[in-house]
This record gives sequence, C-alpha cells and structure tokens, in this order.
Amino acid sequence: MYNDVASCLQQGIYRKGEVAKNYEAIEFELMPNPATNSVDVIILSPVSTLKKITLRTMLGQTINQWKMDDAKRYTIYINNYLPGIYIVEITDNAGKNEKRKLIIQK
Repeated sequence: MYNDVASCLQQGIYRKGEVAKNYEAIEFELMPNPATNSVDVIILSPVSTLKKITLRTMLGQTINQWKMDDAKRYTIYINNYLPGIYIVEITDNAGKNEKRKLIIQK
C-alpha cells in the first residue's frame, strides 16, 4: 500500500504542517535589557488570558514567580540577583508560554 507521507520523507521532501488558527502569540518586551537595578516587562498582547511571569536561570531553575493581573507593565527588581543571563517566561491560562533572555549587569 502506498503511503505518501513515508515516501516523501524517504525522498527528503517535507510537508508543512497546519498552522494553529486560534492561537495568539504572547508578545512582550524587556526594557532595559541589559539591566542593572530593575527591568520592566511590557505586555504587547491582550492581557486577559495571561497568568504568570517566571524568572529562570539558563539551567531552567525557577528563581521567582509573579501572578499577573490586567496590567500592561510589570517591574522586576533585580538588585539581589547575580550578574548573568536569565530567562523571563510569561504563561497564559492555556499553559502556552513565551520566553525572552534577560541580561543582568552590575
């Protein structure tokens, strides 16, 4: 029996998958970045479905978490964190997330 997907893969031809039509990306910016004392998380997408902000190390360890309300801007005070590269992650109510790198300098 002929299998089009398997035959295409054997020939090195890849088919594009369908794009999720109901998914809205979480858009945000970190200002300033690199940062020394504090960083503002500026939300560019609709905020009603956003749940939390998580600060992680590059190894994935959770440093801190903040519950989100309907604000468009959050300030994270980073005075107590060591210089380095961190990940800021925003998660929505459906469990989808978006990440940005944050550079902390002293």
